[in-house]
Amino acid sequence: MAQPDYQSLSVCLAEAAQEFALCRNAPSAITNRALINFINELRDELRRTEAETRAHIDEAKREIETLCTDILSRMEEASETNAIARLHNSRISKLETAFRPLRDHQNVVPDIFPANGYALLTLNYYELNTLLEKYQFFENGCPRRYLLAKFIGVANHEYYYSNEDCYE
Repeated sequence: MAQPDYQSLSVCLAEAAQEFALCRNAPSAITNRALINFINELRDELRRTEAETRAHIDEAKREIETLCTDILSRMEEASETNAIARLHNSRISKLETAFRPLRDHQNVVPDIFPANGYALLTLNYYELNTLLEKYQFFENGCPRRYLLAKFIGVANHEYYYSNEDCYE
């Protein structure tokens, strides 16, 4: 039958005595309570911060929805205004008759919008491209003046057809 190893038992009991002696250094129940209170305070602060953050996010969502509604309304206004302008421009038969300007995607009439057919004929390359870009009209092709005339609704847009307006 096996017998205990008294040498090992002595070493183990000595180590256990040292560990028990170290128990004096363990935090007291009061310190543990303070730690628990601190953790609870942190949790409460996190909950308040989360609630504030959610409120800010909800407010930002409302502001974004309002902006989107405003933008869509402006786009709708521009679309309706442009439809009326195209209808007006489609009835023009003389170069000196004033065009009704179209609004761009920001609901603004570009400064260089041609006043009439004569003004459309005198637009240079830069002005033509600037106008087409303002209307987000990126269709490739030429002549550019013909494309612009057609885009703004001019009925006799063929009059503005010229190979001189083809730019590379």
